[in-house]
Amino acid sequence: MEYQNNEAIINLSNGVKIPTISHLNYDLTDNSKFEEFINYLQKTYPTIFENLNFRRINNYGILLEFKGSNDSLKPILFTAHYDVVNIDKNTINQWKYEPFSGAIEEGYIWGRGALDDKASVFAYLEAIKLLLQENYEPSRTLCFAFGQDEEVGGTQGACEILKVLKEEYGEFEMTLDEGGEIEEDKNGNLSAGIGICEKGRIIATIKIEQEGGHASRPSKNYSTINLANFIKELHKNQMKQILTPALCDYLDSTYNNYDTWTKFLIKNKKIFKNILLKKLSGDKSTDAMTRNTMAITILKASDTINVIPEHVEATIDIRLLPGQTIDYVKNHLEKVAKRSIKGAKFEIQIDSNGLPQVISSKNSDMYTILEKEIKQNFGNIEVVPVMVLGGTDSKNYEVLSKNVFRFLPIILTDEEGSKMHSTNENIKCDKYLKMIDFYKNLLKNNF
Repeated sequence: MEYQNNEAIINLSNGVKIPTISHLNYDLTDNSKFEEFINYLQKTYPTIFENLNFRRINNYGILLEFKGSNDSLKPILFTAHYDVVNIDKNTINQWKYEPFSGAIEEGYIWGRGALDDKASVFAYLEAIKLLLQENYEPSRTLCFAFGQDEEVGGTQGACEILKVLKEEYGEFEMTLDEGGEIEEDKNGNLSAGIGICEKGRIIATIKIEQEGGHASRPSKNYSTINLANFIKELHKNQMKQILTPALCDYLDSTYNNYDTWTKFLIKNKKIFKNILLKKLSGDKSTDAMTRNTMAITILKASDTINVIPEHVEATIDIRLLPGQTIDYVKNHLEKVAKRSIKGAKFEIQIDSNGLPQVISSKNSDMYTILEKEIKQNFGNIEVVPVMVLGGTDSKNYEVLSKNVFRFLPIILTDEEGSKMHSTNENIKCDKYLKMIDFYKNLLKNNF
């Protein structure tokens, strides 16, 4: 009950109750919920919207500008998003509390978006509110960009906000988004990861056309068999491993965490690169840092039980290492398809709204500021540069700054982190309040 009357907790809880679900097909998006959310923010934080310059970009993108006192200093961009992924209708009954209840129970706020990423939006706003009460005035101009479609690529949100920021400011000293976080292992040890880059994302669809027929008279090699063969062959033939500069930074920074043999391989990684990469492939997280990953997520075939379909397809979610190209991926898919698909026509389609390329330096002044604030707010914990495996709006803002970092100031166990995009998403109340403290201290002490 200690959090039931906490204003900051209640504000986030009420924000979670508004189902701002984004869809790849924008025609399915209920824009009235996004309108409701923006109105709620204005009603909840009137002082912020009165004192900061507020603009709506492309209807539902939110841009707040906190004017700095020194125009000679480059501005800072803080980004977050308030859209959320949809609820799997097959898992609704597995939620402990309703998916958009915003329930404040058991020391948590429950609901889709509580962690990803409305917590960031509200933590920024709570921090700004507290600073305004202290008559804080930043030296640099601080911009806060809250997108409405990060979960589906950011083309209507971040990409449109970018156009405004690029025209009006040109260059920023730093952009900060979600991404890395503070991980807590089973022994209670903490390690903070600042994302210095992220993997790109492309969606590939393979479509197979082949003569169908009645299910009672199947041929030896029909459409769904061809699709199954392709999937099996693709899984066997992963794209090659690469020892990227970002991975080298990560391994060097976490050197002391490994056993003697792994330390030897890291220390001599140029000589024993292949052996090191093979060892890293044994864990799904470190393996994902070494290669472009491919996950088959959507399958389409017949809608009728007794019909062999003439058209089948599979959608593949592919995450690319920095510097990788769409052509390389498409060539890989085509080679696999030619080997595995027999007696049928196939087509591979690629969809991408741009691939991130920037790897920011861990030796920059801005990285040092983040590292310092992490240690001051969370104790003298290990801080390491990481490659963010998921996608963020940061990729859309890369052209604005050479310092593009991704960090969510929250301590998460593996179990808590796994709730993102999943059943029973929640955020622990005391950890959310710590997020507010971090953002307040970051702004007040450095900008």
